Amino acid sequence: MPLITVKLKWGKQEFDVPLDTSDTVVAFKTAVRGLTGVPLERQKLMAKGAWPATLKDEAVLATMDIKEGHAVMLMGTADAV
Repeated sequence: MPLITVKLKWGKQEFDVPLDTSDTVVAFKTAVRGLTGVPLERQKLMAKGAWPATLKDEAVLATMDIKEGHAVMLMGTADAV
């Protein structure tokens, strides 16, 4: 299970997110929720050249062209605190 780190950009914030490429998209989205508070159903994740426009939650990250240090942009609003 190769572990890589991607750069998650959300608004003006940036996070380093470790990814286990044997995990599914929903596991990645869960980690993103932990960092940002954006619920899974409100997350739109974009990474140029890494995956098609729509991510399926059950898709395995290893099947995508995501690499160490890849920039991933998150669109979505967090729950009210």
